[in-house]
Amino acid sequence: MSLSEKYIKKIVWISDDCHTEFTLKIDNVMIFDKTPEKMIDSKVLNKKKAYTYEPDSDISGSISVEGKGCIKPIIIYTLRF
Repeated sequence: MSLSEKYIKKIVWISDDCHTEFTLKIDNVMIFDKTPEKMIDSKVLNKKKAYTYEPDSDISGSISVEGKGCIKPIIIYTLRF
């Protein structure tokens, strides 16, 4: 089983606090579509925020997170099982 075939248990992405909304896709499944950042579970870090998403069903595949509001990088961490 390749990494993209293992089920996703949790996704965490870290970004600067200048992002105002996010689009999250797993394979071709749209999870968040230009969703305001205040509607996504997050924790405040030092000038950054950590956002989390935990699927409620078995899903696998590649992950894409896009932010709007600034061009700072978004770092994605994934826990698979």
